[in-house]
Amino acid sequence: MRPALVGLYHGLTCWPGLLTGSGGFETAPHPPTFEVNQKIKKKIAALTKKLATLRQALAGVKRQQDDEDEVPRLSEEIRAIEEELEKLKAS
Repeated sequence: MRPALVGLYHGLTCWPGLLTGSGGFETAPHPPTFEVNQKIKKKIAALTKKLATLRQALAGVKRQQDDEDEVPRLSEEIRAIEEELEKLKAS
């Protein structure tokens, strides 16, 4: 859970609970969860796009089966991406 931003002064962030006795603010770095959440969101978006592409490719290969190994290979890739998406969404 990210704390709410209390104030911004000359590029320094001040978080709740960091007030000093003199009424000023102590500065703290941004919490790492924000950066991690952004990376996870980007990874999920990229995997979702790749999954859609693979599903379209699988549908096309099923219609026109030139290579027997293509369907199992694509199915395995789709399964692996779906598992990775589940892990990312759970975190």
